[in-house]
Amino acid sequence: MKLLIFNTDLSKISVVSDGLCIRLSYLFANDTIIASNMTSTFINIEAYLDESFLFKLNCLARDFARDEPGKKNDFFEMIEGVKFYNKIKHKDGKAIAMFKHWERSTNELFAMSLQPRLDGAKEFGLSQLYELSKKGEFIFESISNQAFEGNPKGPRRNVNLHEVLLYLLEGYKVEGIADLAKYKVPAHRLDSQVMAVLQDPFLQEKEWNNTNLPVNSHDPRAANNDAIVMEHFMNLPNLVQPSAAILSSIKGAIAAEAATFNTLCNEWIDLSYKDSAAAFQFFKDTILPAKDAFAPHLEANKVLNESVVINEENTGLLEILIGIVPIASVIQFYDGMGALTAETVALFNNKVAEMEKQNFRIPVLVCRERAYEKNKPNDLPIENLGTKKYLDID
Repeated sequence: MKLLIFNTDLSKISVVSDGLCIRLSYLFANDTIIASNMTSTFINIEAYLDESFLFKLNCLARDFARDEPGKKNDFFEMIEGVKFYNKIKHKDGKAIAMFKHWERSTNELFAMSLQPRLDGAKEFGLSQLYELSKKGEFIFESISNQAFEGNPKGPRRNVNLHEVLLYLLEGYKVEGIADLAKYKVPAHRLDSQVMAVLQDPFLQEKEWNNTNLPVNSHDPRAANNDAIVMEHFMNLPNLVQPSAAILSSIKGAIAAEAATFNTLCNEWIDLSYKDSAAAFQFFKDTILPAKDAFAPHLEANKVLNESVVINEENTGLLEILIGIVPIASVIQFYDGMGALTAETVALFNNKVAEMEKQNFRIPVLVCRERAYEKNKPNDLPIENLGTKKYLDID
């Protein structure tokens, strides 16, 4: 399965939450789709240091045009100077020396201007994922800005927001992966089945005006197509801290168990594209026992637990939940968090209506952040739902 992490620059969902979802996905999914431009930028921001001289000049010109308009012309003049220099066939020593001086000064200034962003990316736990990005471990969907939503003449490299969200109802076209040939993607990563990983605010109903409280799979209402059904999956320590190397080690250690779980999830997701009732029954009969068998392999991983310091100074613990959610609730969540415009919602709903899937439910994971509480047990109440009618969401 492919796990999808979706967000937009105007959303109230933090890039930190995105990062936690990405790290979780990397650990056991066959593939991770990152459809969040800002988060993608933070992950790959170190690569900007290796960009061309002209790229850096254009970035600086744009920044100064915004922050110090009086200096922007200096950079535009340099840009034209560099373009002229590149056209000269026989360059003399003076011209070469001047160019090298410009290049050195620009590199230094660009590095200084980028440093706060580099520091932020590190603090968010995103820049540490760059090593995985360089190895082609993620699919980065460059989602369109709102101006191009629904416009077939928009930039070809961008994907409209509503089209990304449709992956959850019809799957991912594997041939759309730009780097298949470059990275020689193995067969097990060619899954077309897509499951959403919803960020922490999904279980904070007041954040997005949700009145449809989750129920567990034993609740009589769970079979209804409008019910949000959630079950505890696993508890993990804070995933912000482990390095790319540690994450790779953990992924390797649980690879066999993860492959078995992925295969069952692919079957579940395929069912959800066709028949919500059958998908719900498969969730109860097959996925719940499978997740109980798989979760301990990750929860008890020695490398993971030894790589994280759990105390008051970090974000604490994660509870991962798994369930089946109305597609309408997923869109309401993203919309309520400011990630979508009315135009995107309308385009998506029109497509869903054409597919006659307005009442469909889709498989999801939820990455719930829980604060560390000193002298209190770290197990979370949601895992023992019993006959409770809805989850304790505080």
